[in-house]
Amino acid sequence: MNTKMKWTESALNRWEQFLSAKTWAFRFDSEIANELREDLNLHLEEELAEEGCELISRERIDQAIAALGGIPDKAEDTPELSPPPKNFASKFKRILAILFGVVLPLGVFTLEILTGFCGSVFFDPLTTWFHVVLVALVVFGNWWLLTARSHQASPRLRALLSGAMMAISGFYALLFVPLIPMSCVALIFFGIGFISLTPVLNMIATWKITRCHQYSCSAKWGSWWKQGLIATLLIIFSLEAAPIWTRIGLSRALSQKESTSERGVAQLRLFHSQKTLLRACYEGNRGTSMSTDISGWLMDGWQLMLPNLWDNSFRNFSSEQTREIYYRVTGLTYNSQSPPSFVSKGGGLRSGNESWGDMQWDDHLGGDQVAVRLANLDLTQSRIDGHIDAKSGLAYQEWTMVFRNENSSTREARMQMLLPEDGVVSRVTLWVNGEPREAAFSSKSKVKAAYQSVAVRQQRDPVLVTATGPGRVLVQCFPVPANGGEMKIRIGMTAPLKRGKVAMPLLLEQNFGLDAKLETSVWMQGPEQFSYQGKKGSHQDGAGQSLQLKIPASTMLQEGSYFTCESQPANAAWCHDRFAQEGEEILMRT
Repeated sequence: MNTKMKWTESALNRWEQFLSAKTWAFRFDSEIANELREDLNLHLEEELAEEGCELISRERIDQAIAALGGIPDKAEDTPELSPPPKNFASKFKRILAILFGVVLPLGVFTLEILTGFCGSVFFDPLTTWFHVVLVALVVFGNWWLLTARSHQASPRLRALLSGAMMAISGFYALLFVPLIPMSCVALIFFGIGFISLTPVLNMIATWKITRCHQYSCSAKWGSWWKQGLIATLLIIFSLEAAPIWTRIGLSRALSQKESTSERGVAQLRLFHSQKTLLRACYEGNRGTSMSTDISGWLMDGWQLMLPNLWDNSFRNFSSEQTREIYYRVTGLTYNSQSPPSFVSKGGGLRSGNESWGDMQWDDHLGGDQVAVRLANLDLTQSRIDGHIDAKSGLAYQEWTMVFRNENSSTREARMQMLLPEDGVVSRVTLWVNGEPREAAFSSKSKVKAAYQSVAVRQQRDPVLVTATGPGRVLVQCFPVPANGGEMKIRIGMTAPLKRGKVAMPLLLEQNFGLDAKLETSVWMQGPEQFSYQGKKGSHQDGAGQSLQLKIPASTMLQEGSYFTCESQPANAAWCHDRFAQEGEEILMRT
């Protein structure tokens, strides 16, 4: 106490009674209890110094005690109370607070950031970087509140922080409640249940840690605590409102009842989170309906234990229907967009020679669909060479592509191409060990069977091109070698000129990404002058005309690119038939 101030005996006894009662209620250990006493003494001294008090009376101390929330119940009956001894029980409580409030949450938090363990099995608790900040606030907030330095901070700051931490820890504890039975079983038999029990244990520890600071603050603690709690809940609501709205609309859109489905689509068209809707298209790709985000878990996570209680499967899930809804709402195919970004990228754990982040199941290998976009598989080189002939009214284009796979396992590159109007695939080339190999043509059933045998079972190097509709073909290349391996193919297309124009091929769907710096190099030639988009004209090149240009990768994803010839086609055009007898010719166009 400040020796310059004089205390009456009754005032000193009353203040000591208050300190004893407060520190007795604070039951961690005597070290923190002493810090609490010092904090209260400092607070009182500053308040009295501002008033210029020289003689401190019992009445003035009663006013100060009332402002600090009063003496705890039954304190009047125990005037000689002292802080609890630093025994085994108090030490053990502090150890538990540090373990479940700081150490274990920090370990699980780091594990999820490095490996995405929960995000790959159940749901992603760190959907955005805002969620990362919220979780980090609880971990480091608990650490700070357990230190002596925190008692020097203002009571209002500690109360606001405590309320915010309780809102965050309570929200995450609620998310993990459906996993408690499974976690207990895993804890008993495998010893790993602490991972999914950590949020619940952390909430309890956070409550104990923050509650202890309440004793050193004024009666306004409760008001400040509620402000921090409510403000944080509003932040969490703002983060999850749009995703949950999207999930509700998607659930209605997937209804078997047509009227409900149409209302669901209308709801999504009115407003939706495109990231949430896109992520829903990827859920279930691993043979499970898990691996969702927080909004999906809030909608369906409580059903987790249902398969153990009934014979019904968890969640009526259909990836194909979800992808159809995405197209109806946005007008885009889901795999024409970059996959949703995940905060937990993975890569810290290993399973054989494959990183945890690479464990992306491709259930459509060798199938008939482009399906999901695969991570770390990209188109890195693109080139189109061609010939355009106004006299014959024909154009030929060759699209050469190089795929690169940065995963630690092989991948299949798949794409659906839109050919020029009335165009056909007339050439397919695959480079094997640096040497170009021309493909053979046969019926769809025979080439599909051959591809399944060579690519899927023998793991060798084929490329398969099959028609999927008018002017559309599905191209499949497998295997694209792992660890930076590349695969090079060339697709040749022949198409007639339509009113002197021929469109360039484009990608309708693809399961690979496009390199950020990718450009398509174009080189076209012809006997007479032609232009690109009716603007950039060809130039004289020997006996004919040629045009070279570079176009961005995005151009190959949308219609509108074409070449134009001003000359009219001839009445008759001849060309050599390489399959005919020597010296024979065949009329190609009249």
